[in-house]
Amino acid sequence: MIKLLQRTGLFLCLVFIALRCYASEQIVVVYPDLEQPYSQVFETIIEGIGSGSAELSLLKVKDKESQSVGEWFSNKKPSAIIALGSTGYRHNDQFPKDIPLVFGAVRNIPPSRSGVSLNIDPANLFHALKNTNKAYKRLYVVYNPKRYLDWIILAKSVADDMKIEVVGFEASSLREAMDHYKTIFDQENLEESVLWLPLDSSVVNNKVVIPYLLKESWDKNLAVASSVVGHVKRGLLMSIFPDNQAMGLQLAQLALERHSGSVRSHSKQARFAINTRTARHLGIIFNEPFQEQVEIEYPSAR
Repeated sequence: MIKLLQRTGLFLCLVFIALRCYASEQIVVVYPDLEQPYSQVFETIIEGIGSGSAELSLLKVKDKESQSVGEWFSNKKPSAIIALGSTGYRHNDQFPKDIPLVFGAVRNIPPSRSGVSLNIDPANLFHALKNTNKAYKRLYVVYNPKRYLDWIILAKSVADDMKIEVVGFEASSLREAMDHYKTIFDQENLEESVLWLPLDSSVVNNKVVIPYLLKESWDKNLAVASSVVGHVKRGLLMSIFPDNQAMGLQLAQLALERHSGSVRSHSKQARFAINTRTARHLGIIFNEPFQEQVEIEYPSAR
């Protein structure tokens, strides 16, 4: 945990220094009006955005806001706008067109837009794999090309440097995805492979896909890593998910850099959860430096 804090702290310090030159700037953060615990994610992201020196104005909106968001901006001219979540995206047509706009806390950044998605940078996944006693040779991914093609391209470029093959299966529905999962479990030497589950309900769901993967991965010794922490609690090996405060700093820097065109990024800093029971069953040992980066362990110690 100490090294996790050191690693995250270094990242936050570097971005904080980069943001200090924007001390006189103002960022408007548009985010959804939700109850706890759902609002906690956005509150943490906003803390990250506010960690720099820019002044923040917060605009909390409901999904079906009666008051026009456009009217709120009629007498305000911020330096940039950060729209969080799907609610922020649905109101984007009411934002001033001449003010830099970035999106955050969404699964995919819309084409021709800028922002930081909830998807973790694939380098974090390969970092976790390299910190085990296993020499993994391939990574299987079932993905929807309309949502995850850029992630796959980036993952392949990172994996090439680590001598890991990324094997992608395109699917646009759960039925297609299930066919591909069955194909993966028919492969040989699965102990040399890892299956990555993206944050995408078109290829992963809790009712059908996860129960199937839990049984097959246990029986056939395939390590499965997921974007969803709850899947680890149920028995999958590992989850890699965004550091929300660090994501906020990413968003603030992107918003104030005023890039022309589209700058789409994944969450650079990640947090980790592991299932120790599943790791023992698979014969996987995470080295000590990585274990200090793990934030959540299942089964929980009593």
